[in-house]
Amino acid sequence: MIAAIRWARAQGASRVVVGVPVAAAQTAQALRSEADDVVCPHEQWRFGAVGFWYGDFGQLTDEDVVALLDERVGCPATFDPK
Repeated sequence: MIAAIRWARAQGASRVVVGVPVAAAQTAQALRSEADDVVCPHEQWRFGAVGFWYGDFGQLTDEDVVALLDERVGCPATFDPK
């Protein structure tokens, strides 16, 4: 997320707001040092694993992510996991 914030700033974003449904409190604090605002309704000091906070947190493969990005952006990407 920090990389995304820095990228947005480098692209000229005048304001960067991060929104996540749940985060470790320490992580939310770190994000606040980079972003203009962080919206997180459930900050947890005892966070554990992110999947614990969701009813369904199925994992995606790299190929799944590339396909979803291709669909959204409309331009095929190449993916070579090697």
